[in-house]
Amino acid sequence: MRKEIERAILLLGKKDPKSLEDALELLQGTVFSFSMKVCGQRQDAEDTIQEVLVKSPPYLGRFDSPRALLVRLYRVAKNRCLMSRRRSKFAPKQDLSLDRLMPDKLELELLSMEGPATPESQAIRNQKARQLREAVQKLPPKYRIILVLRDMEGLNHDEVAEITGL
Repeated sequence: MRKEIERAILLLGKKDPKSLEDALELLQGTVFSFSMKVCGQRQDAEDTIQEVLVKSPPYLGRFDSPRALLVRLYRVAKNRCLMSRRRSKFAPKQDLSLDRLMPDKLELELLSMEGPATPESQAIRNQKARQLREAVQKLPPKYRIILVLRDMEGLNHDEVAEITGL
């Protein structure tokens, strides 16, 4: 489990305003990182984090498990991102199928080859990372959320299922 979530649980257990403020500060980074990956736009992610953290304090004291807190925060952020994504001017006009976005065999082989670190190879890696971020943003939200939770946030299948309701 993430150290900042565990630390936030300890702070929330103190039940004083300063500890609550410190806990919210720790949670802010986690929620923002997740929201950026799911929403894809900084403004949408900032709106999400604001709403999640403003609405959360009355419920935060109820959590004694880092896992339960993380699931709750991700679930609320996921719902907010999906709502803001539907209204966003950045939302894609149509959903693309996962099959259309997947690289073919040759592209996968090229992506998996790595050589020594040079300025050129670093520039290529940066370009590939940008392309990957763009491809993730093109995924329909239901696929993107699962990918982000499982492969980017490192949650297990049960946690992903609990957050997504799938």
